[in-house]
Amino acid sequence: MTVTTGKTGKEVTVPIHPQFASWLQRQTYGIGKAPVFATLVGKNSAGENGLSMQFKRIMERPGIRGRTLREAAGAGRSQSSLSFHSLRHTFNAALANAGVSVEMRQKLTGYASPEMNAIYTHHELEPLRAAVALIPSIRPA
Repeated sequence: MTVTTGKTGKEVTVPIHPQFASWLQRQTYGIGKAPVFATLVGKNSAGENGLSMQFKRIMERPGIRGRTLREAAGAGRSQSSLSFHSLRHTFNAALANAGVSVEMRQKLTGYASPEMNAIYTHHELEPLRAAVALIPSIRPA
């Protein structure tokens, strides 16, 4: 899948999961240059009707609620731990917990630096335990 980023205007090609590719192939819209998700075209990510707020409302329907990371101040807006951007973090964490290298995760998520990628990498305990279990046993002297 090739997309043009809104932030930098760069064209980026990323692989998509085979299940998603299969789903896309079964769709009757999005043929040629027509968008698959036509209602999202030109949609601003900010504001009350932006992608992040819509994503938050969708997640709240089944009772999934984020925590407030920053309260609104002046002209600014509050920031929730549950946003459309959360999917990027989840993707990065899932890759990390599956043992995908830092370099590959950075390339797939588009983070500009290893430091930024590290901030958004959240390891689950089980992969960390599995890594520690790889250390050879210590034999008594």
